[in-house]
Amino acid sequence: MVVRLTGRRDGLLLAGLALALLTVFDQSIGWVLEVAHEVEVSYGMRLLPALVVLTALFVAHQHAKRQEARAEAAAAALIARIAHERLRELEGLHLLGQQLAGALSMDAIQAALWRHLPNMTQEHDSWVAIWNRDRVNVLMDTADQAPDRLDERTRQLLDRWRCSDSVESALRDDDGCCFPLMVAGIPIGVLGIIERQLPVSANTERVLAAASALIAVTVRNVQLFHELRETAVTDSLTGCVNRAHFIEVMTAELRRTRRTGSPMSLIMIDLDGFKHVNDQGGHLAGDMALAAIGRRTKELLRHSDLRCRYGGDEFLILLADTPVAGALHVAEVLRREIEALAIRPSGREAVVTASVGVAAAIPGEIDPGLCIHRADLGLYAAKRAGRNRVAAYEADAVSAPGDRTLAKSA
Repeated sequence: MVVRLTGRRDGLLLAGLALALLTVFDQSIGWVLEVAHEVEVSYGMRLLPALVVLTALFVAHQHAKRQEARAEAAAAALIARIAHERLRELEGLHLLGQQLAGALSMDAIQAALWRHLPNMTQEHDSWVAIWNRDRVNVLMDTADQAPDRLDERTRQLLDRWRCSDSVESALRDDDGCCFPLMVAGIPIGVLGIIERQLPVSANTERVLAAASALIAVTVRNVQLFHELRETAVTDSLTGCVNRAHFIEVMTAELRRTRRTGSPMSLIMIDLDGFKHVNDQGGHLAGDMALAAIGRRTKELLRHSDLRCRYGGDEFLILLADTPVAGALHVAEVLRREIEALAIRPSGREAVVTASVGVAAAIPGEIDPGLCIHRADLGLYAAKRAGRNRVAAYEADAVSAPGDRTLAKSA
């Protein structure tokens, strides 16, 4: 610890003190100077030059001490400023990491990036793009670049990193500085900074490299979470959701329908003589038929329509915002398409047909089992009418739980 005997304004104080002494002790100082002169004459000593030299050295020493103190103060201010910048950078990383830690969807990741990344890049525009299921997905772009150009640049960067033995922490080109989003040595995306006139500093580059690691891990975790969830709720053979997930979604849709008054319809499909298909062509033929139906229904239906493998060869389709007339049209299209499918196990062609039941949600209804029961009644009516046809449940009829007759063919 350095103890200073004088401060910044001590020079002015000392000068004032000297003038005051000269005023008060004017005669005494004159006497001292006369005595010093007599000593010089008597003993041949030069006291006055020595006093002048000592005074000059003292003044120079004080000046040097003041300059040193100023340098120390400047160094301390610089250290404090650097420490403040480091603290700000760490705080930015902490806030970004904290919000990313709770992200379970790409929308949540986007919100975190838009909120925190611009503060970390300061005056530079930034963009983040990831590779997801054979396509580029742009999570954020503060520069509002052309989508085609950003897509092409992301693909080029990812291809370059994939072909490189060692991935650089940052890659610079004419457009700016880019950081790879790496997971287990595999690039899954890009964090880009646009450098116009002011290049990215070394400190900012280190912070963004750390941020890219946080983003990469979070993106991959979300992708794995969705893959796991999709596997848990999806039938691998047909690509349809399982019964439990369908009931959960249908319950939520019935509540929305009750709140908004929008229509909702349900289609139940049962394959005619499916046991015969398995007996004739083996279980491979049955699996091929189910897989083909799953693919075809996905191609024909809207993205908002929910498909469910309800049983072995039974399917349920939830049509949101669709009245029963529209559901009958969709059901007839599906019936014709299923009949047109040609299943060829071991070179043998098998024709598969389907009976289809249709029911509409009753206003205010919240129990999915009742609507499914009515669709089942329509399906049974189609079976009784000769199979390979569509039947709709009569919405104005009242049925007992075991009654399977209140339906009409369509």
